[in-house]
Amino acid sequence: MTEADGVFHIDFALDPGRRDAALRKREVARAFGEAAGDYDRYAVLQHRVAGDLAQKITGQEGLQEGGSSYLEIGCGTGFLGEALQEGLAGVPCLFTDISPPMLEKCRDRLEGPLGSAGFAVMDGEAPGLTEKYNLIAASLVFQWFTDLPGAIARLAGILAPGGRLVFAMLGAGSLEEWRVACRNHGMEPGVPSFPSARELDSLWPGGGTGRVEKARILRRHVSARNFLHELKDIGARVPVPDHVPQAPGGMRTLLQEIDGKNGEGENGDGFSVTYHVLYGFFTREGEAS
Repeated sequence: MTEADGVFHIDFALDPGRRDAALRKREVARAFGEAAGDYDRYAVLQHRVAGDLAQKITGQEGLQEGGSSYLEIGCGTGFLGEALQEGLAGVPCLFTDISPPMLEKCRDRLEGPLGSAGFAVMDGEAPGLTEKYNLIAASLVFQWFTDLPGAIARLAGILAPGGRLVFAMLGAGSLEEWRVACRNHGMEPGVPSFPSARELDSLWPGGGTGRVEKARILRRHVSARNFLHELKDIGARVPVPDHVPQAPGGMRTLLQEIDGKNGEGENGDGFSVTYHVLYGFFTREGEAS
C-alpha cells in the first residue's frame, strides 16, 4: 500500500493464472477514468440506483458515531456516499475505486462534508484489508467482477460481527432490448451475462444470512445511438472478453435500422432499455459492536 496526496493505492498483482482478468480490470479502470469528467452528467441510472440503495440502507439499523465503520467498493464519483452523507457524519469511512480519476471526483465531493473519510485506489474483488467494517456497500459495481462468488466471500470476511454487506448490481434480463436488436442483425452485443435473483441468492457464504430484492427500471433514450453514447460517456464500454468488435459500417447500419423503425426525438418512440437491478443484503453472524 502506498500513499500520494492523501489517496492510498492498494495494488493488485498480475497473478499469472488470472493475468487476462487482471489486464481487463485495468482496461475497465482506464475506461471509467477517461469518463470521470463527464460521468455525473450522463450517469442517470447510476444516480437513481445509488439513491434507491441509500434508502434501503438507511431503512435498516443505522451506523452509530464512535461504534461503526463504513467501506464503499467502487465509489465512482460519490453518488452513494453523498446520498448516505447524513448517516455517515462522524463515522470512519473508506471510499475505494479501481479508477484513480473517479476516486478523485469522489474525494472532491465528500472530503469536506465527511472529515473522517479516507480514499483508496483498490480492486474491490481483492480488498487486501485487515480492518473489519460494520457496513460495506457498493452500487452497480459487482457486475464488473470476474469472480462474483469469491468477491462476495472475501468482502463478507472483512465484516465485523453483525456487520452488513449491501449492494446493487445488474441482474439477468438487463439490456435485453439491445441484445435482441444485435442478434436479429447477426451481431453479438458484447454485453456480459448477469445472474438471476435465484443465482445470486445461492452465492451467500457461510457465517451469515443473505437475501435478494429485485427492481425493474426502464430507461428511454431518444435513439439507439444515444443509448450507446451514454454507455461510452460513463465508461461502461469494455465488452466481454474475446468479443470481436463490429465494423463501423455494420454498426451504423444497425443503429439506422433501429432508429428508423422506432423513430427518434420528441415524436418517436426512441429506444428503451430495461435494467433489472438486484439488491443483495448479507449480515454476518454475531452481535454488532
